[in-house]
Amino acid sequence: MPEPTASRAQIDAALRVCAARPRRSPTWTRRPAAPTRGPGGVLVVPLHVTVTEDDAINVATDLREELGIAAGARDGVTLHLAGQGARVAGLQHRSKE
Repeated sequence: MPEPTASRAQIDAALRVCAARPRRSPTWTRRPAAPTRGPGGVLVVPLHVTVTEDDAINVATDLREELGIAAGARDGVTLHLAGQGARVAGLQHRSKE
């Protein structure tokens, strides 16, 4: 999610971080569609997870680490994951702090 002061260059850099990650793994695929803009300027990059709900938690945990989500905002942009697996992975991360 871009902060109100984030520049177009900062947003593009965050999208490149997401794009630089593997586009395909045995458990998830990045959709080829361009990111869409949601409420409040949120950019949504769709992922398709091909595992059970329980395994989706592991996928989300790996993505949280790979994308550095726990680090918070970087250069004016904060990355988040959405969905049930992401919610549980985030709660697990918080409980370890």
